[in-house]
Amino acid sequence: MSGEVSTLPEYQYWDTALYYAELYVGEHPDSADGWFQTANILCYKNQNERACLCYRRALTIDPRQPQYYVKLIKLYQTMRRELLAEAVVKYPDMPFFSQLLEEASAE
Repeated sequence: MSGEVSTLPEYQYWDTALYYAELYVGEHPDSADGWFQTANILCYKNQNERACLCYRRALTIDPRQPQYYVKLIKLYQTMRRELLAEAVVKYPDMPFFSQLLEEASAE
């Protein structure tokens, strides 16, 4: 029970942050920073596909910000490792996936 109590405020915090970030980009759809912050929040909530779209939107609006690229690249790397880990479990007889996971984990 104590584990649930300690995670509850963090869960509520990110939900509230996402709510306001989405309101902001709804009113300011051309704000690259708004999309970037929305993507960061989505990453914390483990909503990676949506985060990718938001990082992409930020890059489309302002491609001169290197941190947008860095965050998106790091997210792609994380998603790659997660997908490879899933493939290793699903297909244990295919060493190709294990090899790729080792390579991705070393990066």
